[in-house]
Amino acid sequence: MKPIPASLCLALLLSVPANGEDFVRRHYDTARVPAGALHIDGHLSEPAWETVPWSGGFLGHSPTRGAAPARETQVRILYDDEAIYFAFRAWDDPELIENRLGRQDQFPGDWVEVNIDSRQDLRTAYSFTLSVSGVKGDEAISEDGDNWDGNWNPVWFAGTAIDSLGWTAEIKIPFSQLRFPEKEEHVWGLQMTRRIQREEERSTWQPMPLNAPGWVSYFGEIHGIHGIRPGGQLELAPYVLARNNYTGVQGTRFGPADPTRAIGLDGKWAPGNNLALNFTLNPDFGQVEADPSEINLSGFESFFSEKRPFFVAGRENFDWRLSRATAGGGFNSDNLFYSRRIGRAPHSAWWLATSDTEELVDAPGASTILGALKLTAKSAEGWTLGLIESVTDEEHGTLRDSDTGAERQLVLEPRSHYGVLRVERELDRGRTVVGGILTATNRRLSEDHLRASLHQSAWSGGLNLQHYLGEDRLYYVETRLAGSLVTGDPRAITATQTAPAHLFQRPDADHLELDTTRTSLAGLSIYGHVGRTRSRDPLAWQTGLSLRTPGFETNDIGYLRAADQAVQFGWVGWAERTPGPWWLDWQLNGNEWLTFDSQGELLREQLNLNGNLRFNSRRQIGGSVDLESEYKDPTLLRGGPRFTVPGAITVDLWHNSPDQGRVGYSFGGNLAQGNDNYAVVRDLWADVWWKPWNQLGLSLNPSWNMERNTLQYIRVQDVDDLPDRPWLLGSLVRRTFVVTGRAEYYPHPGLTLQLYNEVFMTQGHYGSFRKVTDSGASALDDRTRPLGAGEISQDPDTGDYDVREILGPSYGFSDPDFDALGFNSNLVFRWDWSPGSQLYLVWTRSAWDGLGRHGFVPLRNLSDPGVIASDQVFLIKISRWLDI
Repeated sequence: MKPIPASLCLALLLSVPANGEDFVRRHYDTARVPAGALHIDGHLSEPAWETVPWSGGFLGHSPTRGAAPARETQVRILYDDEAIYFAFRAWDDPELIENRLGRQDQFPGDWVEVNIDSRQDLRTAYSFTLSVSGVKGDEAISEDGDNWDGNWNPVWFAGTAIDSLGWTAEIKIPFSQLRFPEKEEHVWGLQMTRRIQREEERSTWQPMPLNAPGWVSYFGEIHGIHGIRPGGQLELAPYVLARNNYTGVQGTRFGPADPTRAIGLDGKWAPGNNLALNFTLNPDFGQVEADPSEINLSGFESFFSEKRPFFVAGRENFDWRLSRATAGGGFNSDNLFYSRRIGRAPHSAWWLATSDTEELVDAPGASTILGALKLTAKSAEGWTLGLIESVTDEEHGTLRDSDTGAERQLVLEPRSHYGVLRVERELDRGRTVVGGILTATNRRLSEDHLRASLHQSAWSGGLNLQHYLGEDRLYYVETRLAGSLVTGDPRAITATQTAPAHLFQRPDADHLELDTTRTSLAGLSIYGHVGRTRSRDPLAWQTGLSLRTPGFETNDIGYLRAADQAVQFGWVGWAERTPGPWWLDWQLNGNEWLTFDSQGELLREQLNLNGNLRFNSRRQIGGSVDLESEYKDPTLLRGGPRFTVPGAITVDLWHNSPDQGRVGYSFGGNLAQGNDNYAVVRDLWADVWWKPWNQLGLSLNPSWNMERNTLQYIRVQDVDDLPDRPWLLGSLVRRTFVVTGRAEYYPHPGLTLQLYNEVFMTQGHYGSFRKVTDSGASALDDRTRPLGAGEISQDPDTGDYDVREILGPSYGFSDPDFDALGFNSNLVFRWDWSPGSQLYLVWTRSAWDGLGRHGFVPLRNLSDPGVIASDQVFLIKISRWLDI
């Protein structure tokens, strides 16, 4: 493949004249009513509602922007000293209303939504959604609608009713749940939305321009709010729990029980409407769903999303991605703050403190979080402040001597402190944003094996600048600069230098030097892009550069996949939202990436084309094509020389059904084919959901993967003393089958029973082992040579391999073949028994067999304790929300 143009210059500079669309901002004049004038039951029967007029005029937002909606919607707004109230009249045929139940923040059936920009900053807002069934949803909106945080959980009140004219809704939002400046008269941003599910239609009170580059900045307004004051607020949610952990023992259904009783406290203190302090003491996240199963053969750490409520809520305030490329790429998960580090599983090199006969027989799955606090503040002048402080406890494991049976305790994880400080300032009503971040990790390393494997301290910091150009924000620029510093014992710093993210030991990396005497390591990350929004027409583009120096390291509290690289990227997209003769909308995108090392040598070229099309029937299809030229991979040999990997092409196709009925589905697949037939990957997946009645939802998500890779790395043992270290590759054939199923039952709003099951099966078989001889040779066959039958043998009992090269060294490696079967199950009963208060009953079962060499285990064995031992947890947790 020829080199890809650095920024798709011609495409990215295209521009289309403005479409001439005028924007007129609406407003609603509200009125004050005495306290107690309104009773929230959904019936709109109170005389106070007649003191303000109905406001209608909702227009289509999707699928057709600006069109008359299928049914009319009207709204009234009032307020008193404590809250603001909304009344909706949703005209409809009562027989056609989708009155579906679901869990909170699931937005089932038909619903109405209120968005309030109470700070009037044109960037942040609060969303309150109410389904006709009474199910509530709430989200915190930031970055002008780019981020919607569903883990924000305010306390508010609502009611609905169905009558002969359609349905009605009443919403009460206490001022204590909003943030607004202290002044006599307020003008707030306002948007209201209605969804009719059977039409798959959304209409809005404030019409939105077709190619609006934002959401909050195009809100209408509420006028007439006088004399309200932001007050102090203290919310406490103490909890008590009882839990029994059963450790899996093969041959028994329940292993030994480990009972736990605990109390804890979650809280929020808001001394003013610009400041909020969230805190948690002895938190428990037993109701959180488990991560998906996997076997990672890449050498890089897996990235899992955060699910713990304390860390998810408000995470947009602490999100500091090293790259914000619309083109995406393998570096887009890199972040200075990765909250999964807090409370992670112990990860010190415990084996350094053991004898040859000792093994680890018991270890905690996570570090105990002693306490955490999160402070957020936003001023009327545009300042935003975020602070996280957390301390995790020292964790111990049990070692057992296989000869004597003696057991002893060993520290696996030290007591650690994590801190994050985030500051940002919005200028010119969000047109310019400047900010910074500082992170810190400090550990108390009391044992030698801890000092040998963990950093004593880790620091990182960054500065960011974003600016929009033009009155309609047509163009924008952004830049980010970050630095890092880690300190510790020379052994720990050496381990960092040789980790997959750095690989200073590579023999062909002339710009790198492995220094085993260093006690610190520092580096820089530089990022910048320029782009064009769709504020005038369907065209948008972005191009930029992301660079990390070799010593940049943030994995103590952040996430970094690879340093020592520079990625130039480009993206251009056309999104047509005007319906055509047989389509509702379509989008086409092009992406390109050029990867260099930090010295400017080109390593990799990639190109992607993707698009999607939605028909008038609401069915949707999409697909993509990825092209990759032959590239130099500095990580394939895990510290060895760069290996030249043939190029590849990948084709992906998918289809979604409409989201209108009780049955839906999506399915897709992809095929990847490597040049010189070095690799083949096939993926198939499907997702089917069924809602047989309003209170029940069922879904099934099977996926199948087959991979053949002739260049899979093999870890060789006992080679450190060899003068010429061998690097081996094997031909891997891997098959993986995963099935995820969910059942959700909602007998009443605020009452939920959820069942989650995941079955994971994978099998990998290696063969055709080859030794790397010339990793950069022009022909693939010249880069390796096969190990002959007289050079390699396998032990029939252990499966391990022994290699005795002709006129070469001798070494060995463990049998790399694997069969694995995993099962995760989670049954959760949740009852919102009082506003802000919950009762959880949880049963969790996890089973894993990853050591067999016997082929796939039948699914029936999942229920047979004689085959797979399973860990089980039974938990009851109750919390009570207190507004003080």
